[in-house]
Amino acid sequence: MAGAGKRKKACDCRVQLGEALVIGVAAELHAQLGEALIRPEPVVLDAAAVARVDTAGLQLLQAFVQARDEGAGAWRWANVGEILHAAAGQLGLQRMLKLPDVAPTAD
Repeated sequence: MAGAGKRKKACDCRVQLGEALVIGVAAELHAQLGEALIRPEPVVLDAAAVARVDTAGLQLLQAFVQARDEGAGAWRWANVGEILHAAAGQLGLQRMLKLPDVAPTAD
């Protein structure tokens, strides 16, 4: 059979985080992360659009990170910017959220 030796590469489940990770969208974010949590393939949290963050948003992200790390599956960050870093830093959550370093911007 042609192609029988080839395996399909598993695709990542990409979660596009919205512009606001705040209490006003907590239910929507909770549902979005909940759907990703049960996916068997690796999950990518894409933070490219994030412009506002509050404690409720960070708490939901932390719950997701903890659940995936405790056995739900692989995951990683993509496009993490200074806004998310700064908000997590104010609450001492950068390590718990496993945020990657922010690349310096070119002058």
